[in-house]
Amino acid sequence: MKTEVTFEVNRTKISKIFLIGAVILSLLYFISVIFRHFTSPFLFRGVFIRLFHLGQENNIPIWFAIFILTVSSILLGMIYWVKKQEGDLYQRYWLMLAIIFLALSIDEAASIHEEFGSILANRFPTSGYLYYIWVVPALIFVFLFCLVFSRFILHLPRRTAILFVISGVVYVGGAVGFEILAAPCEDQCDTFGFSILILFEETLEMLGIVAFIYALLDYVASLKFSLRLDFIE
Repeated sequence: MKTEVTFEVNRTKISKIFLIGAVILSLLYFISVIFRHFTSPFLFRGVFIRLFHLGQENNIPIWFAIFILTVSSILLGMIYWVKKQEGDLYQRYWLMLAIIFLALSIDEAASIHEEFGSILANRFPTSGYLYYIWVVPALIFVFLFCLVFSRFILHLPRRTAILFVISGVVYVGGAVGFEILAAPCEDQCDTFGFSILILFEETLEMLGIVAFIYALLDYVASLKFSLRLDFIE
């Protein structure tokens, strides 16, 4: 017996769900900042702050970030599979993007860039805007990425290319840009102002990924293919 299952995805609804999730998490973090800086200890205050702190590990925002990065990697892998079947000249770029986003997801889970940054900081002590020394190799990677992928971006449909660039600028602006801005305030990490910088940094990262997911879903829709699974008993 053969059973056919077809998946249909509404790109607008899916993107809205992710967007609402990002906004809610940012709002909950802002509430936790208010609790932390302007209220006295009360029942579950510490738990609430830890669960929704955008700058800490092993909590709900981190799980959300890992999830949306993984979704991006899966979508890129699907597009690569389609392009490979078509013999597309740019198929390898989709594969590279899928690997990069998988690596970003793993990095969110394991904090690899922070460990790498600690190693660099021990060898090359820095201060000021370069206090977080990992941003230097990150900026080099972004520059090389732009060089390698520029031709690929230009070959994409105009709408897709614009969405890719916007989402990339938003994500990198949050992940690297605000990290540089926050670096001189490291010794004031317990202040309200530093917490707001973290809010902007992490929110931009989430919004950048959500925008990229929308761009991918929009591009998948333009390919006019459906995902079908056949189960044979």
